[in-house]
Amino acid sequence: MTLPGTLARRAAIALLLIISLPTARLATALELNDATDADQAEVWIELAREHLDRADFGEATRLAESAVAAIDVTTPAAIDAQILLAECYNSVGRYDEALVASRAALARSRELHGDAHPVVADALAGLSTTVWRRADHAEAERLQREALAMRREFFPENSDPVMSSLAALGLILNSDRRFEESVASHEPAIAIGRELYGGDHAELAGMLSNYSIPLQHLRRFDDAEAALNEARAMMQRLGRDDDPSVTYMIQNLGGLSIYRNDLPRAHELYRQVEARHLREKGEAFEGVVAGRMALGKIAYRMDDLERSRAMYASAAVSYDLGRLRAGRGIERAAFWESPYEKLGALEVERKKGPRAAPRARLLQEIREIVTGGIASVNLLPKASRCLIEMLPKWTKWGGFNGESYDDVHT
Repeated sequence: MTLPGTLARRAAIALLLIISLPTARLATALELNDATDADQAEVWIELAREHLDRADFGEATRLAESAVAAIDVTTPAAIDAQILLAECYNSVGRYDEALVASRAALARSRELHGDAHPVVADALAGLSTTVWRRADHAEAERLQREALAMRREFFPENSDPVMSSLAALGLILNSDRRFEESVASHEPAIAIGRELYGGDHAELAGMLSNYSIPLQHLRRFDDAEAALNEARAMMQRLGRDDDPSVTYMIQNLGGLSIYRNDLPRAHELYRQVEARHLREKGEAFEGVVAGRMALGKIAYRMDDLERSRAMYASAAVSYDLGRLRAGRGIERAAFWESPYEKLGALEVERKKGPRAAPRARLLQEIREIVTGGIASVNLLPKASRCLIEMLPKWTKWGGFNGESYDDVHT
């Protein structure tokens, strides 16, 4: 999302980028013309954003670090640079450093502008994103709601800053499994986006993709698929089907296929996700781990334990590489799931030999119990035996044929 406090400066820099030189030569040109540190920092910030958009996180981080080092910390531009640097650090898994940068941006914004100002709202929103990625959902929600309230003081309801906070809040609420509230936050954000953009736009496509996630959890599968198809078609019409955001759209389609129990289709989609993540961001990336974990789960649900073990082992390679890069920060990140627990469970199952009760038969028994009326006295012994055997495995299998643990538990 574009931060409102930077729109005028970004427009000016964008003009400079257009009328001057190709971006690869721009910083050198500025140095040759004795540009000030502030000028160089502004260009580095814009170049860093370009590299972020292209998922070139290493170069984006290097440029953002250069900008922060060059900018006078007493100036408003230092706040934008710190917010951007935190975003870069989050993208490369340097979560502790991202938190330091986000907190510095918020502190500096309050020093310069007081407690209520659009730039303070930007810093609050940036810090919210950082703590959300560390899985601190309560704090992320508190910060984002504070940012949203402040933005509503300074901007109309149908504005980019309000839309940005509503969309971010929808993601936080989804992570906290508050799916109805997530949908209620995503929908006005999307409506504002349609009004602001008036047609195809990458930001709108991204919001539609994110909106599909709580819809899936609420079993509104047709609505989720419609949102994803609209998002994907929008990116294709924009000529951006290779954009990294499309990878997440494919990933969400894969998740939808799992919910619908179309496991072959889910496998095909997650293979695409794995290949795209590897091309875009490399082996040591959380998306590669998550994609391989999903492929391992799909194989397990298809009763292919060997393929499942191979995918979890492959996920472990990426996970370990990510740990080397991120340090202890990875342990507090929202989107890194360790594959070692899954590998351990598979090893225990392998040592036990063939499954005593095939998963498909047990699932059918549960379906018969539920559809036949679990309150029936004649079914209670069967219900007790089957549920006692199945429920401890529910988390490991991640639900069956679209049902979640909460569905069956209720």
